[in-house]
Amino acid sequence: MSRPGMVIRFTTKPEEAERFAAILFQAQSLVEPEPGTTPWMGVRASDDPNTFFVVDLYGDSAAQERHVNGPAAALVLGDGRKLLTHDPDIVTVELLAGKDV
Repeated sequence: MSRPGMVIRFTTKPEEAERFAAILFQAQSLVEPEPGTTPWMGVRASDDPNTFFVVDLYGDSAAQERHVNGPAAALVLGDGRKLLTHDPDIVTVELLAGKDV
């Protein structure tokens, strides 16, 4: 079941949180055609409206490479970066166990 993935934490400037949320909605439509990127989730912390996470898994390392160099990543890390208080915290992960993944 081992699959590569990433968990990325974004902290936005308070006045930019809704704009960043909109960018994540846009990014989803860019991720949809990527066959090797599943699941992909953009989530917001319940206790802090300025904290967001992107959680994604890939079918293999080639799919991860395509995604990282694709339009969704360019949007979130390009347009989205200027809405952040600091660079995102990117953690590369490997799926060990899961349900429906």
